[in-house]
Order: sequence, then C-alpha cells, then structure tokens
Amino acid sequence: MALAPEGQVSYRGETLPRIESGTVRMGFWCAQDLKKANRDEQVIVLPLTVFQQLERKDSKKLASLLQKLESFCGLTPSEKMRISTVSDDTLEAFMLRLEKIEEKLNALTEAHYQSTYGLKLIPRQEAINEDREHLPSEPINTDREQQPPEPINTDRAQQPPEPINTNREQQPPEPINTDREQQPPEPEETAADRAADSETKVVQDTKNSINEEKLAFNPWQDIIHTALGQAEAMLGITETRFSAKNKEAGIDNIIDRVYKMRQECWDRIYPEVPENLSPLEKKLLDRKAGEAWFAMRHMELVDLLYYLDKDYLRGERSSPPSFNRIVETAYNFYDIASRLSGGNFSNRVNPLRRKAIISVCPPMNLTDMLDDYQKDWKETVQRTTAELADAIKKDIQAYLDVPP
Repeated sequence: MALAPEGQVSYRGETLPRIESGTVRMGFWCAQDLKKANRDEQVIVLPLTVFQQLERKDSKKLASLLQKLESFCGLTPSEKMRISTVSDDTLEAFMLRLEKIEEKLNALTEAHYQSTYGLKLIPRQEAINEDREHLPSEPINTDREQQPPEPINTDRAQQPPEPINTNREQQPPEPINTDREQQPPEPEETAADRAADSETKVVQDTKNSINEEKLAFNPWQDIIHTALGQAEAMLGITETRFSAKNKEAGIDNIIDRVYKMRQECWDRIYPEVPENLSPLEKKLLDRKAGEAWFAMRHMELVDLLYYLDKDYLRGERSSPPSFNRIVETAYNFYDIASRLSGGNFSNRVNPLRRKAIISVCPPMNLTDMLDDYQKDWKETVQRTTAELADAIKKDIQAYLDVPP
C-alpha cells in the first residue's frame, strides 16, 4: 500500500513542511489486527522520497513562463525588476523577477478581498509580533489554555470582515475534549479512540515546522484567514466544527480547516440524492452544489498560500537559490493566478523537463513496536511518526548534498 505521510500536496520538493500520523496509525492498526488473528506477518513501513530533478538548460522555458505570468498579472515596465548588473538567465535574476510577481499577485489579491469581502489588513510590525506570540515552544506551552479562544490572529477576531463568521467572537471557548485523556485502562486504541482522535493527526515535532522556519512577516496571512473564513461562512460552517484540542494546544489549524472544507464541498457537489425528488428540490440541490464550488475556490487558494515561504525560495544565505526551488516557486505563482481565475491543481502547468529520482530510507518495523503501542498508543504513534519525519528529512538532505 502506498501512502503520502504529508496528507496532501505540500508544493515543495526540498523540505518536509508537515507530516501527519495517519501512516503510522494505520500500520499499528494492521499489526494489532494481525496479532489478534494469530498471524505472523509483519508490518513494515518503507519510507520513500521522490525528487523531481529539473534541467538547468531549460532556463529559456522558465523565462517564457515568467514572462507569461508578468503579462497576465499586468506588471508594467516600471513595476518589473531592474537587473542592469546581472544576466537575465541567472538564478538571482529569476528570483528577483519572482519576487516582483509575488508582490503584484499579493496586491491584486488583497484588493479583491478588500473590495469584495471587507478584508482588513493589520500593520506589518503588528503581524510580525503576532507571529512571534503564537510561535510554540517545546514542549507545548500549556499556558495557552489561559489565552483567548482564538490563538491565531486574535486582533482579527475582534474585527471580523463581513460576512465571515461574525458570531465566532460571541461563542465561549470550546472545552477541550478530555474524554480521550480519561480512557479506561484498556491499552489498545479502540475504534472510538480512532474516530475521536482523527482530527489531531499532525506530529508535535513537525506540526508547526512552517511557522518555526520563519518569523518574517507573511504577506499572505490576512488573505488566508479572510478567504478561508469566507468559504466557511458561505457554507454555514462554524468554528465549533473544528478541533478544539488543536486550538488549545496552539496548533496551526489552517490545514485541518482546509480538509474539512474540502470534504464538505465534495459532499455537497456529489451528494446522495434521494428518490422521488420534486423538480424544485433537484434545482435546490444544484444550487447547493454550485455554492460549494464557489466556496472551494477560496479553499483551493488557501491550500496553496499556506505553503508559500520566501525563505524556501532564497535557500541558504551563503549560496544562491537552487534552480529547482525557483521553478517550483514559479509553478506555485502560476497556480495562484490560475486559482484566482477559478482553476485548481489540475490546471498546473509543467513546461520544463524533469527526471524522477526515488530514494529508499531504512525500513521501520511496526510489529516490533507493537508492545509499546499497546502500553501507550498515543506516545508511540507520536514518537514513531517523528522518527518517520526525521528519516525523510535526512534523506532529503542527503539528496541535496550530492551535486546534480
């Protein structure tokens, strides 16, 4: 069985922005079921990393893609970067052009959400301080329980744009679901445990890796919260539908909300239609599906913006950005323009040639860890998923250390 431990596309080939515990959990469930059936097969997790190596000689194709983006965004000659001292096809020149494209994309997107949905921007320094406030330390700062119920962008919670979930701030903080913490002595993870814990899938050591990588101001953060809040408001999804435990722990809940929004939209677009509906009832279902499609346009945009990071583009300060990262960033910016136009991941362009490289990490025998799992399944799942993340990160670094 092939599984993606990241949970979804992470739009980066040279880092592991996040990882979820689903792969390890499923493996332990399988090992547990095999033991109950008195079968001696072992459950092995074999981590694989897949790299797409791009060819530097395709620089002209990259330049053509950037030119299309500049034209599509309406960059004027005065807005375009000035590179009088560097060649047009250097990595530094490509990076500067991408930064100008991002600035234009950001300005156009902000203007759209301001005029259409009442987006309110927070000052740059205030945003930086807010990011620092919510950067978790190790272990999780349990003092967060004493903070206001909204751990992310609390200032924005006091100034909700219309019509985004305006009743959130009137709701009392959701109580943490402590039922799972007060489990009976039964050491095994039950079906109820699995369902109750399904929302808390991101490993502690990696769940905030994106925020830990950067304390710099993220120019997209206001748009992310406004777009996702607008999508939730369109479908009547309230904050109470999301994981209170994640919020209490200070975990960035954006992707969890994206997952729930995506599932809700697909359920509305492809519903189970009962028989003997009247023509009007069928038309109302069509309207419901159409509204879900429009809500997904916000969600698809947030799904991509969440992973944008200028530090990833620039790479190490002592060396120029890699050609791979520049191309990945160009593709991501093209995706932003496409999703703002109503597209999704299936509309992604792939004009450059690439070579796939598959690397195999050391196997992990989950059957050998089953005793630990049965004694404390939560701690074992967390530790094993962290080990899986470490194995993947080490393999990525090993790949990057070898010249192409």
